[in-house]
This record gives sequence, structure tokens and C-alpha cells, in this order.
Amino acid sequence: MSGAIDPNIKLAIEAQTRAFVTELDKRFAAQEAKWESRVSALEAAMVAPSPEAVEALKNEIDGALGSQLAGLEAFVTERLLQVEAAALTQVAALESAAAAFEAWRPYIESVVDGVRSEVVNMNKALDREMKTSILGEFGSASAHPPGGAPADGPHGHRVEFSHRETGPGRMSSQHHLPHNGVYETS
Repeated sequence: MSGAIDPNIKLAIEAQTRAFVTELDKRFAAQEAKWESRVSALEAAMVAPSPEAVEALKNEIDGALGSQLAGLEAFVTERLLQVEAAALTQVAALESAAAAFEAWRPYIESVVDGVRSEVVNMNKALDREMKTSILGEFGSASAHPPGGAPADGPHGHRVEFSHRETGPGRMSSQHHLPHNGVYETS
């Protein structure tokens, strides 16, 4: 698998790393305090060092340092194994989820393809239905009627529309109506 790390895994690793670094810091601080006390003891013994005292101090430092390093190594190894186990568990869960989605994908794609083909079939059927009706095929209203005679206008005698007033009024005055039927008053 490639890609970005899951935010939950990243947070878990960061928390474990912070705990690990804090523990290391505590151990180093304790080790530094021990070294400071030993160095001050060594400086005090340097006034008149005897070979036995130096050898004893060297053996004590070697033993303490060896045990500290062994404990630190064991701690680091244990923490790394815990982090690795947690990360492997999370990765296994993510891979399982990805496999489930991949197994589900062909089914969903076939369902979407089926729906798409049904929509295409419905569009074709709707187009066929829209071309014909109970009264026959749809046609233009201005087309010639089937008998061959031309279609009459809205007044029944092939009269063209007039924008002039058609009601009673003076014979000498003609009033033109505007195209939208409203006079402008300014």
C-alpha cells in the first residue's frame, strides 16, 4: 500500500515517541547526576589517588554504565516492539477494509451500469411516446391540414393581426395600441 499515513496511526506513533523521549530524558538526567557525583568524588580522590582506589572507581563506573546501557537497550527494544505491533495491527485493519471495498466495487459498478442502461431505455421509450399520442402524431399548428386546405387564422377568415383598436369609437380618429397593450405615461 502506498499513500499518506492514517492520521490515527500517526497520532499513536507520535504519542509513543513522546513517551519514549520523556523516559530517555529522565534516564539521561539520572545518569548525568550519577556522573557528576562520581566526577566530584574522583576529583576529591585525585589529591592523593591510590591505584586501588582508581581501579575500584573504574570498576564501579564500568559496572554501573554497563547495567544502565543494558536496561536502556531493553527498554528501547520493548517500546519499539510495541510500536511495531500497534502499527502492524492498524495496517492490517486498513488493508482488510481496502480489500472489502475492492471486493464490493465490481458489484456497485455493475449496478450503476444497469441503472444507466435502464435510464437510456426509459429515455428511448419516452421519446417514442412523445412522438405519438391518442390523436396521432404531433405536428406543427401552422402546417396544412390533411385535407389540403390552408389553415384559417385565429379569426376564422385568414385575417392578419392588427394592432389597431377594434372596438367602437370615432370614425375619424384611429388609435394605435402599443404592442404590449399598455400606454406609456410619462
